[in-house]
Amino acid sequence: MVDAVDYKKKSIRFKAIVGNLLEYYRSFKYILDQVTPKGDKGSLAS
Repeated sequence: MVDAVDYKKKSIRFKAIVGNLLEYYRSFKYILDQVTPKGDKGSLAS
């Protein structure tokens, strides 16, 4: 699930709400920094 989007920093923060990770952790979040548009075909995350 997308938790937050920062258009200025070009980052997206995700939060896991179901799945195998939550069997081991109470919560799990991950961040994609520097998401760069790649034309009309999508984006490149680094």
